[in-house]
Amino acid sequence: MAVSIFKFKPADTVWISIEIVVTYSCDEIPKVERVKIRGLQQFGLILSSEYDIEVFVHAARRIPCDIGGGCRDAVEYEFDTKVFVSDVIGLGIGIGKLGTGTAGWTSRSTEEHLTFRTECVCCDAEQPRPMPGLSVINIVPSTATATSWFIGFGTLSTALTLAALNFDQPSVIPRLVLFGTVVGAVASLGVAVARVVAFLRRRGRRRLEKLPASGEQR
Repeated sequence: MAVSIFKFKPADTVWISIEIVVTYSCDEIPKVERVKIRGLQQFGLILSSEYDIEVFVHAARRIPCDIGGGCRDAVEYEFDTKVFVSDVIGLGIGIGKLGTGTAGWTSRSTEEHLTFRTECVCCDAEQPRPMPGLSVINIVPSTATATSWFIGFGTLSTALTLAALNFDQPSVIPRLVLFGTVVGAVASLGVAVARVVAFLRRRGRRRLEKLPASGEQR
């Protein structure tokens, strides 16, 4: 089983990129084993925005290729993927992949088609096939629970309450906590607005792609 990694940036998304781990062989078409979101998957302090992305192989084509080394039968694949992107806007605390997760409104998924090509592999039965020295292990991500969400907001509420009660004290810590929270909340609002605008662009672009061409009968 050969393994390849493909990197791309979904259209009209903000501060993220995607890595997909794909497995394939001479007898099996490419399959997406894992999807990794790089960058700011979640950004929020109280108000939070988060991306939820899935990638699937939609179609694949075998293409003869020349790998050299005396291999008489080699193949590579060109495959089409469908990328589904949805936005979650709501309450949460976190940055990147660290945080409570986002509880709130989830948008309908937008769809994007992308095409990739694998590396060439040898399919001669009598010859060893060049495979990366990797073992693919499917790791099921842990399911997000409400526990971290309640702990995070409970801790933040306690910190804000203590800061407000001690705001007139000589220490600058209460002021830093309050002002830092305000700045973080404003930044989170800005990111959320930017992602909503990007989502509207994705949805609008998808609608335009579905419209019949000029002069084409419906």
